[in-house]
Amino acid sequence: MLQAKLCMPYIGRNIVKRKKIAEKLRLLPDYKLALLSAPAGYGKTTAVVDYLTGENLKLAWLSIDKADNDPLRFWQYLLAAVSQCTGNDEINRTSLDADLVASNITVDLLISAIETLSQKFVVVLDDYHLIDNSIVVN
Repeated sequence: MLQAKLCMPYIGRNIVKRKKIAEKLRLLPDYKLALLSAPAGYGKTTAVVDYLTGENLKLAWLSIDKADNDPLRFWQYLLAAVSQCTGNDEINRTSLDADLVASNITVDLLISAIETLSQKFVVVLDDYHLIDNSIVVN
């Protein structure tokens, strides 16, 4: 497992700050789901990292690539990201296989880990647009 996929990327100091996006991102904890969409190169990841760096929120980060269209791989990484955020090691002790993924036990594991948190948290699925496998999407 590549730990770099579970870490918020470093953005440096010399970034273009987009005030309108920053104002909207400050509202992020008030929503159950938020989608930030724009063409490549518009600074979505940079804006999210810049916002999250200044906030005291629990964070599960997953940098997605095309290989994550494999349902087993996707769930292994997503559950690892949430496990790091929550400190819930039960997820890491579960051996995932294709049958478990197909039976939606992965969703139960995810919900179980999230329920342990007493504060708001954020899950970032960076580059989610690369996911085109209907099994992963659903």
